Amino acid sequence: MKEFTKSRFVAGGALSGVSKILALGLVFAATGCSTVFTSVTSGVTSPSYQSLTGNWQFQLIPTAGPVISPIVAGYLDQEPENATSNSLSAELQVVNPSSCYERANLVPLYGYVRGDEVGIYSFTVNGQFLNTNFTENPTQTTLTGTYQVLGGCAGGQGAAGTMIGIRYAPLTGTFNGSLTGTATSLPVTLTLAQTPLGNGDGTFFVAGTASIQNSSCFNQGAIAATAGYVLGSAMNLTFTAADGSQLSLEGSFDPTADTITITAASFVNGSCPGSLGTGRLLLQQQISSIS
Repeated sequence: MKEFTKSRFVAGGALSGVSKILALGLVFAATGCSTVFTSVTSGVTSPSYQSLTGNWQFQLIPTAGPVISPIVAGYLDQEPENATSNSLSAELQVVNPSSCYERANLVPLYGYVRGDEVGIYSFTVNGQFLNTNFTENPTQTTLTGTYQVLGGCAGGQGAAGTMIGIRYAPLTGTFNGSLTGTATSLPVTLTLAQTPLGNGDGTFFVAGTASIQNSSCFNQGAIAATAGYVLGSAMNLTFTAADGSQLSLEGSFDPTADTITITAASFVNGSCPGSLGTGRLLLQQQISSIS
């Protein structure tokens, strides 16, 4: 599994180019995922569209210049309509960045939604700007478009290409499966609830519990504050038992959040620490997300 930076960056604290927002009349605000928006342009009401707010992962396919990253992931946060359009803000992490975004892989962005047209533009990061233009599908689960990097290292080399975004459903529900190592298979049940809004680093916190059968090392534990998170398709969860022993799970999940693939599982700080191998967990019951 790819490793993601867990910074505590606050988008509004270190950004330049704020005047661009004022010029465009964009106002940042959070909204729930279930809200329906209507865009208005030139006095004509367009069809209603669901909010794009949620956890997204984008694949970058270069057509010119260097590969700045194969994947960026994080949250989009669409606000209610204003006079002419619906504005949105975003925090995306550049996964496995090139030297152009190395040690500066958190990219804050702002944008707009007009009907099925979406434009998202970054503030300066290492002197460069990531500009994107998309078309959203009718279910607001896919964004397809292009990107261009202006200025800085990548912009100086004319970085551009196509960009495809997939929205990942909240990792919320009860999941059953087994962790399979070299010598044993342990049945495991996870009950998880993902927060609806993203954090300042693009991640989403996940709360929940884990129980394991036939194990003398760990029976049941819960995720402590900030010890569980997702970013795009990636997840990282740490459950702590009453005796201090821990179960650490890393892996990924599918866009509908029906299947969890564990790529690394281990017991930590307990009576028998060590690797547990891998596993596959399936959604058994959908539960309400946490706020």
